[in-house]
Amino acid sequence: MGHWGTGLTSNDTYQDVYDSFFEYYNNDWSIDVIKTKLIQDFHGTLELEEDLDNFWFALAMALWECGVLDQATLDKVKPDHDLKVWRELGATEKEIKKRKTVLDKFVAKIAIPTTKPKARKKVRRKTTKPIFDKGDCITFQLRGGNYGGAVVFEADQSSENGFNFVAATTINKKERPSIRDFEDANILTIWEMQVYGKIEKKLKGEEPIAYWFQAKSFKDYTDKFEKVGNLNIDKMFEHTFLGKFRVWIPWDVLIVFSELTFDRVIAGQQQNKTIFIQDWCK
Repeated sequence: MGHWGTGLTSNDTYQDVYDSFFEYYNNDWSIDVIKTKLIQDFHGTLELEEDLDNFWFALAMALWECGVLDQATLDKVKPDHDLKVWRELGATEKEIKKRKTVLDKFVAKIAIPTTKPKARKKVRRKTTKPIFDKGDCITFQLRGGNYGGAVVFEADQSSENGFNFVAATTINKKERPSIRDFEDANILTIWEMQVYGKIEKKLKGEEPIAYWFQAKSFKDYTDKFEKVGNLNIDKMFEHTFLGKFRVWIPWDVLIVFSELTFDRVIAGQQQNKTIFIQDWCK
C-alpha cells in the first residue's frame, strides 16, 4: 500500500482501481464484466488486509459516479476496518482523525444516488513517452553519500502513463558506478517491512524492489537520478510479471527501500533470495 496523504484518492491502489474501471467503462465493457475483471486484476490486493479497503472504496466511488452502485459493493465499504489498519500501521491520531473525516464524507456521499451519472467517453488513445529507455542503468545517492543503482527493465511505449519497470540493485559504493558494476550486480530485495513515510506494510516474504513507475510522477525527482549507461535486455516484461501489477507513484521509493535493505545488511541480516540481473535480461 502506497499512501501519500489521508485523502480518499491519496494512495496508489485507489488510483489504479479507479483508473482501470474507467478504462474498461469507456471501452464499453458491461458493469458486471468490469467488476469481475477488476477482482481478477487485483486479487493480490484483496488478499492484503492493509490494502483491500482502498480497492472497495475506489470501486464503490466509480460505480456511484456511473449511477450503478450496487448493495453488494456498498456492503464491502468498511471505514472502521480501514481506520483500524491505519492505527496498526502506525498512523498518528491526527492522521486518523483526518482520515475518519474523509471517510465519513465519502460514505454520506455514496449513500445518495448521483443525479448526474457519468456517460461513457469516446476513447482517444494518447501515449506518453517513458522517462527512461529499456536497459538504462540509473544511479542515485544514498543516505551517507554512497551511490546506489537501478536498472530499467521495461519501457512501455504504448501506455498513456509512460510506464517504466525499474528494479533496485545491490550496488552500494563510494564512487559513481560503472556499467560493469551493473552487469555484476544482483536485484536488491526487501523483507519484513516496507516503510515509506509514516506508512508501513508488513511483507509476507522477501520480494524484489521492483515496480512500475509513471512518467508524470518523475518531475519531482529529476535531480535524484542519473543515467550511467545501457544494458541489452531481450526479455519482455508484462505488468503481471511478479504476480500482480506493482505500481509505486513516488520514484524515490527506489532510494528509500534500498537504504532500508542496506541498513539491515549492515546490522547483520542478509538477503536470502538471489536474483541475478542477467537472469532478467534474457
